[in-house]
Order: sequence, then structure tokens, then C-alpha cells
Amino acid sequence: MSELPANLVVIEGIVGQGKSVFLRSLAIQEIRSNEAKRLPVLIDLKDLSSKLDLRQAVLRQLESYDIDVDDDTLNYLYRSGKVTLLLDGFDELEENSVKSVYLEIEHLGLRFPDLQIIVSSRPGRKIQKSSNFRNLPIAQLTQSEFSAFLTKLGVGG
Repeated sequence: MSELPANLVVIEGIVGQGKSVFLRSLAIQEIRSNEAKRLPVLIDLKDLSSKLDLRQAVLRQLESYDIDVDDDTLNYLYRSGKVTLLLDGFDELEENSVKSVYLEIEHLGLRFPDLQIIVSSRPGRKIQKSSNFRNLPIAQLTQSEFSAFLTKLGVGG
């Protein structure tokens, strides 16, 4: 994840292009690395609702890692630069949640400059219009690359 050109990145691609798999691959790669620098926190944005905001989802995910944190500790983690938020599926947010989630992501990026935030989305969504995020289109895998990609993920080959 340290190879990415910025801390605030949108991975952009069309349906079936592998955005979610790419985010999971980044998380696995960081966890398996002997030089792990950041704790990847993967959040499926489609799970957010009026009853579960982004902060609560992050706290819940950290709890699933057996890491109990309160708001102050979470802010410390964000400030430390030791966490990467992998936010999958901005385009899958409920329409009534888009603005509030967008503003929350923007706020995190501005408040915590060392926090890495990687968001996946289909083209043409609000998050790509943010001047704070760098848009990176995902390249489609060719048929000859599938086997090597799956092997690298550790799921086949």
C-alpha cells in the first residue's frame, strides 16, 4: 500500500473489473508482509446505513481483530499513520447515505493527513470529484494474467 502515489486514493473501475478483489489483495499483501507498516481496515460501504456509520463500522472491524478502541484511541491510530482504511464500493452506498459518507471520508482525509484512505468505486461518483483524492483507474487483467494473480493471492493458480 506504500507503493500508491498518494494517501487519498480512489480505485476506479467498471463492474467486474476487480476493484473489491484488488482491495482485498492490498490488505492480504500488507498483513503478510514482513515490513507491514499499516493495519488494513476493510469496510464494505454497502453495509453502512442510518444505524451504522463509517466510524462505527471501523470500530466494529477493529473489534473483530480483537482490538478494542474508543474514540480517542481511534483518533490516535488515524493520526499515527499506522492504519489504512480500505473502503469498498462507494458506488454501492444507499442514495440517502452518499453525501454524509462522502463528507465523513473527506473530513477524515483532511483531519488526519497521515491516514491512508483507499476507496473503490465505479466511474462518475461523487468521491471521484473530490480534489483531495487521486483517481487511479484499475486495469483489466488479461486472460494470461489470471493464474499468476490467483497464485499471488494464495487462492489457486
